[in-house]
Amino acid sequence: MTETLCPFPIHADRVCGRTVAQRSGPGRPRVYCDDPKHNAVARLRADRRFRARTHQDSDAEPQRPVTERVSALAAALDRLGDLKAELLAELADAEELAADVADLDLVAAEMRAVEAAADARVALALAAQAAAERDAAQARRERDEAVELSEIACDAAEEAIAGRDEAVEAVTRMREDCDRDVARVSAVADAELAKIDAALVEARADRDRITRVAESALAEVRAHCADNHRLVDAIGARSPVRQHRARATGQRRRAARRAA
Repeated sequence: MTETLCPFPIHADRVCGRTVAQRSGPGRPRVYCDDPKHNAVARLRADRRFRARTHQDSDAEPQRPVTERVSALAAALDRLGDLKAELLAELADAEELAADVADLDLVAAEMRAVEAAADARVALALAAQAAAERDAAQARRERDEAVELSEIACDAAEEAIAGRDEAVEAVTRMREDCDRDVARVSAVADAELAKIDAALVEARADRDRITRVAESALAEVRAHCADNHRLVDAIGARSPVRQHRARATGQRRRAARRAA
């Protein structure tokens, strides 16, 4: 079977050239490829566009009234022909579209695509439902755990409050006992301090008395020592040895002064 190539113009001297896939159902053979923009009407308009560009690129003829009118008439006839060709192209496209609509393979393929899309949406919905059910079950478990933890926390709070009250009572009792012990110890300490103060007063009195006795004894000793020194001096003044020592000391002093 000979392949049909798409004749849609893509340039003034070049066409699409892709292979045209033929339908299996009834209707006349396809002319254009699978590109939806390639059809008879679009081909007619593309040919007209390329032809207009060709006319624009050609050299302008000299101004001739008759020739210009003949050219205008020819252009009008060309436009009528183009309109006829466009209508025929529209009719050809309509026939091709009708043939595509009647193509059972295309209908079956579209139905399969629609069913596949529907199945995919159903699968997504089921998956979303399953996920929602899992999330709901997880939320219920978390709620139950939260309720249980809340009850445990309430019990712990009550126990803590009771323990706090007991601790407050124990601390109060300990403070009262401590206050009594401090008062008792303070009384004992005050009594001992009073005894110590009395002993200090008595000790100061004894110290003053001993000091007076010692000062009196020291005065007597000093007086006795003074008497002894006077006696010794009197005895020494009469001794030859002492006189010799006095003369030697005087000589040493005079020698030192002469040396200086």
